[in-house]
Amino acid sequence: MRLGWIIVVLSLLGPSAAGASSADKLTRAKASYEDGDYARASKLLEEMFRSADLNGDELRQAHIYLAASYYYLDQKDRARLEFDALFRQSPLARVDPVYFPPEIVQMANDEATKLQNEADRAPPRSAAVIAQPPDTPPAPHGASVTAPQARLENRTSVPSAGNSATSTGEGKATPPSLGFSFIPFGVGQFANEQYGKGALFLSFEVIALASFTTASALAESLKAGGVPFITYTLRNPSDAQTFSTYQTIYIVSFWTGLGIYVVGVVDSLVSRPSQTEVEARHSVGSMYLGAGRALQLVPTGAVLRF
Repeated sequence: MRLGWIIVVLSLLGPSAAGASSADKLTRAKASYEDGDYARASKLLEEMFRSADLNGDELRQAHIYLAASYYYLDQKDRARLEFDALFRQSPLARVDPVYFPPEIVQMANDEATKLQNEADRAPPRSAAVIAQPPDTPPAPHGASVTAPQARLENRTSVPSAGNSATSTGEGKATPPSLGFSFIPFGVGQFANEQYGKGALFLSFEVIALASFTTASALAESLKAGGVPFITYTLRNPSDAQTFSTYQTIYIVSFWTGLGIYVVGVVDSLVSRPSQTEVEARHSVGSMYLGAGRALQLVPTGAVLRF
């Protein structure tokens, strides 16, 4: 009966005892590394890899300390293999410069960059063919080797702001049509995505048009007859001064509005963006400061243009 209870207790303690053994080996290996006994540290860590009960954090620490131990044992190729295995299994893992010297941190960063470059150069996967990573090194200590994983998860496409430029069938933005430049009320500037300028030309031309229309209508209302804007007879001779004022206003308004229109046409033609400038404006996350300057305000594509 007593023997049965002993067997039950041992069976319950078995898993925790094994886990404590892995943690204990890792602690002893780290202590050996700190004491400069890199050979003993590497031996303890290699024994750990033969254990099947390592958790994720223990596995990452074991790879880093084993790589550092190999480095100081002048086994740099094996150290690189350990960092390779670390970053393939945990792409976001990093070596803390507080606990490791610069040469170890630099080797780890170089290996992480190498894997990232391999991932960037790898052809896209398809249903028929799965691209294999170039020169994949053997997995140390039985660790499984997977294809390099891209570690920049935030590389997602962001829709750009609404384009006034036209697009080709392939979705490529092109400069706006020249015809927009000859339309009044700032249409050319709006087509060039110069919204601040467009608003100014629109305001000035509307004011000029409204002044001309109002002044000419009031002047015509004082006439008794005649050809509009050419000959006239006033209903009341005492309105001559008032008529002259209205006449001056609508003449000045007409020529001012025409001048603003001409300036707007010239400005729109001069500021019309080239193909390169259009592509720069609508590239995600870019800050474009050429003709028709643009500043990307937020990642969702909100853009302020002048």
